[in-house]
Amino acid sequence: MEETDILAAELKAALAQYRADPQLGANAALGSVLMFLKQRGVDPGLLEPILAVQIMFADLSRGARNAMAERAKLDHRPPDSYITGSLKGQAAAAMHLMIQAGMGKMDAATYVAQAVRKWPWGAAKTVNKKTVAGWRDAAMTGLDVADMDRTLYLGIVQSPLVAEWGAKVVADQILDNPRWPTRLQDQKSE
Repeated sequence: MEETDILAAELKAALAQYRADPQLGANAALGSVLMFLKQRGVDPGLLEPILAVQIMFADLSRGARNAMAERAKLDHRPPDSYITGSLKGQAAAAMHLMIQAGMGKMDAATYVAQAVRKWPWGAAKTVNKKTVAGWRDAAMTGLDVADMDRTLYLGIVQSPLVAEWGAKVVADQILDNPRWPTRLQDQKSE
């Protein structure tokens, strides 16, 4: 059996474990990758960041504190998770683009809220026009580096695809299929 086959089998087992216990499964996957790289002669010093993440997961699964897992605070509030910030940023950008396409502010917020409620995201079911308008306001004024919603919002509204495809087309693409930040570039190449 080839080393890559062994790694694939270990990652498959780690994925099953991840589905039952995300921390333990992620820890197992990292351990498999670390062992694979060590066996291939990668300098152990280069693996230190991966090992630190593995130790963090081990600490968390035991209930121990780990400095890497401490939540940062921004202006006395914890930041959104990556996925939450990403989805808020996409919704905020879609609202901005709908306004840019000629729709009124609250009409755009309503349009976006109706689409967001169909997204496969737990919190989406309670989204309303005021929520979306608030996300847009926050994304317009957020911290560039720390707030994922602002980072993604700017990436979308400043994208050259808006000029090429049109604001409404890009907004509808986002609303019909929200994905990760590389989504717009991926679609351009399809």
